[in-house]
Amino acid sequence: MRVLSHMKRRLQKNNDGASLVNVLLIASITVILASGILVVVLYNYYMKNQNIKSQQNFYDAETAMEEIRMGLTVDVSKAASIAYGDTLSHYSELSGDERVEHFQKLFEEELQKKLLVQPGQIWYDVDLLSSYLKETKWDGTKGAKLLTEQGQNALNVETEGLVLKNVIISCVDDEENQTTVTSDIVLNYPPIEFSDGEAMDNILCYGLIAQTAYEQLESGNTSVTGNAYFGENLTVQNGELSLQGVDGAKALGIAGDVIGNVGARVSAKNAEVWSKNIVLSNSAKWNMDKGELYLANDMVLNGGAQAVISGEVYAFGNPQAAKLAGNLGEEVVSEQEADYSSSFILNGKQAKLDLSQVSGLLISGVSYIHTGTNASHSSIQTGQSVMTRGDQRAYLIPGELIGSGYHYGGANPMTANQWQKLMEEIMAAKGYESTGEVTVEDVISFQRAIPGVGGTLESIGAGNGFDTAAIQVPGMGTMYYLFMKFDSQEKANQFVQKYYQKASNYNRLRNDLEYYAGGGVSMPSSSSDIYHFYLQGNALSNSGAKLLVNDTLTSEKNTEEAKTKRLQLEKELFESYGALCASLSKDFSKYNTKGVYEYLVAKNISSQKEFVDENGNVAVVTDGNYTINNGNSKVKLVIAEGNVTVARDFDGLIISKGTIKVKSGCSITANAADVAVLLQTTQVGEYIKDVAKYLIGGVGETTESKDGIALSEQITYKNWKKK
Repeated sequence: MRVLSHMKRRLQKNNDGASLVNVLLIASITVILASGILVVVLYNYYMKNQNIKSQQNFYDAETAMEEIRMGLTVDVSKAASIAYGDTLSHYSELSGDERVEHFQKLFEEELQKKLLVQPGQIWYDVDLLSSYLKETKWDGTKGAKLLTEQGQNALNVETEGLVLKNVIISCVDDEENQTTVTSDIVLNYPPIEFSDGEAMDNILCYGLIAQTAYEQLESGNTSVTGNAYFGENLTVQNGELSLQGVDGAKALGIAGDVIGNVGARVSAKNAEVWSKNIVLSNSAKWNMDKGELYLANDMVLNGGAQAVISGEVYAFGNPQAAKLAGNLGEEVVSEQEADYSSSFILNGKQAKLDLSQVSGLLISGVSYIHTGTNASHSSIQTGQSVMTRGDQRAYLIPGELIGSGYHYGGANPMTANQWQKLMEEIMAAKGYESTGEVTVEDVISFQRAIPGVGGTLESIGAGNGFDTAAIQVPGMGTMYYLFMKFDSQEKANQFVQKYYQKASNYNRLRNDLEYYAGGGVSMPSSSSDIYHFYLQGNALSNSGAKLLVNDTLTSEKNTEEAKTKRLQLEKELFESYGALCASLSKDFSKYNTKGVYEYLVAKNISSQKEFVDENGNVAVVTDGNYTINNGNSKVKLVIAEGNVTVARDFDGLIISKGTIKVKSGCSITANAADVAVLLQTTQVGEYIKDVAKYLIGGVGETTESKDGIALSEQITYKNWKKK
């Protein structure tokens, strides 16, 4: 027992190391717990990191798909530009719905040319799509690649556009994480709306735009196919200029004064032509086949000149309407009303005007007799819309009514000496001290009957004084001609009809027309099926039973309602012509006083530069003159502040602030497709104001674009899958 008690006491006293054991035990438990927590944290971190990498890999796959989409945007842009340009070229011959169909069909064809492996098949080129991968491109160990296999890669034409089926993108990262995205890519038809308006103010439709003038340098045949702005003067010397539409589409030709001389020939087929004046001399010829002629002032046919016109004729010049036009105004027109009154004048032997085949005829003005001065009264209004030079005698005051009872009176015309002697004789008889005291009534007998015509000057509406024209006559010196002044246009028209009722005057008219043997005037017959026929005055004609075609002022077309509508139409045509000469648009809101070149060109050109597109076509901008010849055969667009000389056949667009000079035998053809690509894919587009309004749109264009279309937004996904 003692032994046991002793051992017990010794054990109770020997407790060395117990605390250490406890500490170790607690520490071990803590380490185990911490390790567990750390493992959980590390595992969670690993899982989150893997998830981040997986998401990044998915985003990389999505980015790869976007790279393909952006590559396709370039293809869509080019296809749309070509289709749009071609549709513009056929604009006039297509209706609104047909234009959309035409555009979509060409859009399909151009994309199929680019995307299909072989023409006529349905398989799109997977390698082509792979080439659009840039940042995400597969490098052998990581990156994105297409997994689409033959048989899965159909290019279908569906309602919304072209659809690339089963575009499969696989993206692998550094740790061999893989994401696969599958989608159909839809190349939607761009939502183009084509106006039903006939006139296109799109410069892509033009072959040439010359602010100052157009000039043919030599004899020979030259043609312009497409729209053309010929500037303030279009001059053809001893050669032929023909204007026609592209592939049958109607062409738009705009010019100021058209001058044809020395056997020049100007022809327009299926065209809409606007001009201020047309003056043809020395056997020059004008031929217009089934188009529309809009004439702001006169067509003058001098010796041997001929004009044969079919289609519609709108000689819309009327001073009253011109005074209402926003681009002219009453003050400007009043200075010389003759410049705003349309008529046709035969002014030389064998001159010929043939309007017998027109489908519509509107001549809103009458001819004027020019007295050779610059005063507002220097031009004497007649009662004829179509007349010959010899008809002027009808408006002379009969000599019997001039200086009646005086020795030096009784003649019209009279020499300068005779006129002076008559003035002196009247002064002496009346007791005047100067010619300034001589009154109109002292010279003219307004109350005396007109021999052979009946009535007096006052009763026929010509009691409003007289106009004097001092004209130089070879071998005679200065001759004084005294012309009637009528109270109104109606009175002048009625007088002409009454004048030619006199047999001697009528027979003299018949004899005068023989002067135009082989020529003269051919008007539509009364049975012609034309939808409108209006003359402000009378017209001569040697093609029918009557030599004088009466005006329509006394017909049902002269109701107040008809006159109001006609005046409004004439005003609008003046404004349309002004707008065309300023902005190539009939929209008068686009009218400006600077001119076409300043309206189109965005900035000053400081030197000559060239821009080349991927097809090798070239655009040239220059601050001087430029010549298009065989040494620059790829030039399709020229913008020049100086003159441009065309020495070879050219297809494209020329914009010149100066004169466009064309050598014999050269042709100019609008090429909307090539010009559109140059403007859209090179920096030359920066030289054209608001270039987007002439194009479909471009890569990177935003939805805020006012005039263009964001083509990138027309490429969409459907049937998107990810794994």
